[in-house]
Amino acid sequence: MAKVLFGIVACCALVDGARIQRKRGEAEASYGGKPCPDPMAAIKETMDCLFVKNSTCVNNGYNWIRFAKYHNGKNVGLRLFPFDIYWSMALKFSTFELIYDHAQNVGTNKASVRYKEIIIMSNGTEFDIPANDIYPFSETIVQYEHALVSVDNNCKMTRWDQYGDNFEQKEVDDAMDGFMSDERIKCALNIPFAKCD
Repeated sequence: MAKVLFGIVACCALVDGARIQRKRGEAEASYGGKPCPDPMAAIKETMDCLFVKNSTCVNNGYNWIRFAKYHNGKNVGLRLFPFDIYWSMALKFSTFELIYDHAQNVGTNKASVRYKEIIIMSNGTEFDIPANDIYPFSETIVQYEHALVSVDNNCKMTRWDQYGDNFEQKEVDDAMDGFMSDERIKCALNIPFAKCD
């Protein structure tokens, strides 16, 4: 989903604006101070915010200047400015729930998380469309993933390195493509050249 959502957000925000400050941000966040006392607790707290659709709370769990997301070893290229738009946009399209199979701290500022992620796509009401269950609306997608997650000394996530089935990831990307081919969604997002009444 990150790939498709990144394209949507790019229409609404300046992409890669954080790179300018990256080196300075890394130096400020990486050195000095004590390590995060419990990375796994911080990660779970952020994911709990995701489940209740509190995008401000979710964003507070990330060090967006340093954050990078990987899927099966490939950087998905997630760098945004303004930083708070990614999750506020993602939570319009879907609801997320992580069911943990295994979660533990594995080193300084690192945790290992194995989980089932249940993604329920919007029924349309977030976009002022009558509730419906015609694909991709109301679609439920299940992903099984294992992530190695790094945090900074302030317990904010800097790297999410997940491994999982590419087909499961494609299911989410396909659903997002379906949303973005719907003119009603384009109009709700004020995408240029949308055919609005």
